[in-house]
Amino acid sequence: MGTALAQVIAKNGHKVTLWNVEIDPEPLEQIARFKENKKYLPGIKLSKNIKPEPDLKRALNGAQVLVLAIPSKYILTILKRARPYLKGKIICLNASKGFTDNLETISVTAKKLLPKLSQTSLGSLSGPAIATDLALGKFTAMDIASSNKHTIKVAREILGKNKLKLNASSDLIGVETAGAIKNVYAIALGIAVALDYSHNTISALMVAALKEMSVLIKAAGGQSNTVLGLSGVGDLIGTGLCPTSRNHRFGNCLAHGLCTADALLQVKQIVEGVPATSTIERLGKKYQIKLPLAHLVALCVKGAKTKIEFEKYLSKYSQ
Repeated sequence: MGTALAQVIAKNGHKVTLWNVEIDPEPLEQIARFKENKKYLPGIKLSKNIKPEPDLKRALNGAQVLVLAIPSKYILTILKRARPYLKGKIICLNASKGFTDNLETISVTAKKLLPKLSQTSLGSLSGPAIATDLALGKFTAMDIASSNKHTIKVAREILGKNKLKLNASSDLIGVETAGAIKNVYAIALGIAVALDYSHNTISALMVAALKEMSVLIKAAGGQSNTVLGLSGVGDLIGTGLCPTSRNHRFGNCLAHGLCTADALLQVKQIVEGVPATSTIERLGKKYQIKLPLAHLVALCVKGAKTKIEFEKYLSKYSQ
């Protein structure tokens, strides 16, 4: 996703310095050599405005806008490392989807770790945005959530031109929560498709997913109707039903009998929905709410037989 967003910003005429976690150096090396991220976005030539930079300090030098698009499990460490190198007033746009280990959304963690960031300089991007489509310039609509109009304006200036449209939202908590938890339900839809369930069944599962997302968003302090927008139902459809999405493919693998470890090897990329299953269970306990479909996915990730557990769930289905 980081390369895709960099491509959008660069094609809008802005200079972009692209950094990636050191554990995965291939993309930056390939971009420097071929102007192409062969590992994740093969066949897409990248803008000359994108400069790959493996050194974090140099990458952040002079930055005015920081776009976070790294796996959520690295967020805490990377923000701590980045803190000394951020000078002046920075606008931080989060495109990562997940929670930290202490159940905080990423923008909350960013605000704590980067004291120079006021609430007004934080924003979050979320919605149905498959990286390949985004990089190819296909029409895409996402939410940009922030409490400050200037942050939304800047996001629209650097990202929201041409084929990417940004819908303004003031519900930062709801947008980030929806984007993170929908990965769990996307796994469920991936399982359902691989089990050859009918459109009727898949539709029923989607309704259950949206209901649970709405309940959890409200419990976390967000607006329950956010689930009806791009960050909720939009992202669930985009990720849950897209055959190339990581969470969908992971669900397919579980349905075909692979264990979690083997399924992850098959996908060959980080699947945010896997750690999110334990997180969403912890959130359910924290807020004392029942999330049966999320619990079903957690059981499957832990090794339960997908077909058996899904049939049990459907036999008790009630909305």
